[in-house]
Amino acid sequence: MDKRILVVGLGNSAADIAVELSSRATGNTVTLSTRSGAWIVPKYVAGQPADKYFRTSPHLPLSWQRKLFQMMQPLMSGRPDQLGLPMPNHKFGEAHFTQSVELPLRLGSGDIVPKPDISRFDGDTVHFEDGTSTDVDVIIFATGYNITFPFFDPEFLSAPDNRIDLYKRMFKPGLDDLIFVGLAQAVPSLFPFVECQARLLGAYAAGKYRLPPVKEMHAVIEAEHRKYTGHMLDRPRHTQQLDYFLYEHDMRTKELPRGLVRAGGAA
Repeated sequence: MDKRILVVGLGNSAADIAVELSSRATGNTVTLSTRSGAWIVPKYVAGQPADKYFRTSPHLPLSWQRKLFQMMQPLMSGRPDQLGLPMPNHKFGEAHFTQSVELPLRLGSGDIVPKPDISRFDGDTVHFEDGTSTDVDVIIFATGYNITFPFFDPEFLSAPDNRIDLYKRMFKPGLDDLIFVGLAQAVPSLFPFVECQARLLGAYAAGKYRLPPVKEMHAVIEAEHRKYTGHMLDRPRHTQQLDYFLYEHDMRTKELPRGLVRAGGAA
C-alpha cells in the first residue's frame, strides 16, 4: 500500500502485476518500463474468450492467418504507441503478444505510467533512456526466465539458450523412461495443451502407443521447431513457443493413431 512501484517488462506477467498493483484503492504509484514493444490483445472479444476468434486452422496457410490477426489487433486494443508504449519492431505473431483487458485502460487513465528502458540507477532514483527519472520503493523484474534442471547433471540434460529438443515436446530421443509434460509456451493456454499430452502419456503407459525410431524423432523435432517457431524472432524466449490448435490436431489425427500402429494395434 502507498508504494512507488516500478514494473519492468511487457509480457503477460508484467501486465497482470502492473494492473493489480495500480488499483487506486492501494494508493500505489505504478510505472511500467519496457525496452521493446509488444502487440496487446484482449482476453475476451464480443463476450467470448479471444481464442474463439484467434483459433489457428491447420487447413489454411499460416501466413494468411497471421496477416488477418495483424489486421484485427488495432481494432481490438489500439496501437501500442497510442498508450505511450513503444511500437513493436516485429509483425504480429513474430513474438509473444501480451494478453490483457485492463492494461490499455490503466495506461489510458494514467494509473500506470509508461516509460522506456532503464539507463541507470542512482539510489532510489531510476533514470530512463528518454532522460526522465522517478523515485521508487520497489522494483519488480518481470523479464522472463531461463530453463534449467538443477536436479539433472548438465551432461545428461540441459537447455542451452532455452532450447531442449523433445519429440512432441515430451520425449528426449533415446530416453524412453523420461517424459516431460507442460514444458512449452503453448498459445493460447497451457492447460488444454497439458491435457492433450496427458492423453498420449496415458496411451504410452498402457502400452497402446510406441515411439518411432530415434532417427525419425530427431527429424520430426527439427521439422516442428521450424513449424512452430520458424516465423518468430530468433530469441531464447521463443524456443518453447507452440500453437496448441495445430499441436492438438496433429496429436489427435496423426501421432496417436500412428503410435497405436507402431505398438501393434489398429488405427
